[in-house]
Amino acid sequence: MQIRIESVALTLVLPECDKPCRAFGVSCAAGGAAGDEVVVALGLQNNKLRGVLPSEVGALTALTEVLLYANTLTGTVATEIGALGALEAGLLARQNHLTGTMPTEVGRLGSLQSLFFSSNSMTGTLPTQLGGLSGLEEALGLDMNS
Repeated sequence: MQIRIESVALTLVLPECDKPCRAFGVSCAAGGAAGDEVVVALGLQNNKLRGVLPSEVGALTALTEVLLYANTLTGTVATEIGALGALEAGLLARQNHLTGTMPTEVGRLGSLQSLFFSSNSMTGTLPTQLGGLSGLEEALGLDMNS
């Protein structure tokens, strides 16, 4: 499995068995089965990233924070985002070009403290499952969408 996120100046590939922890914007901590490092944060905000956020991001189950704001990401938010049960500090993807509806699976992220998808082109109604985000302490930003 590889996760590829590309930008004008950056191509980030996170191979499963290589050294993703040395990549720009990737933070890791010990926690793998054999004491390996696991990816715990993606800090890729304001990097001119373009393309879709791949569904494979759901395999990074140790993520506690995802910062993807102020890029030009397109497409819909993958339902696999709901597999990120360790996500707590924040899921910030505002100021992109994301479309579609907010997946109901986001409601599984009960420890999430900040959720921002404002200033995109998302449509539809908010899923009732967002009401289960009892950990939202800081903010919920979904404004300025279609």
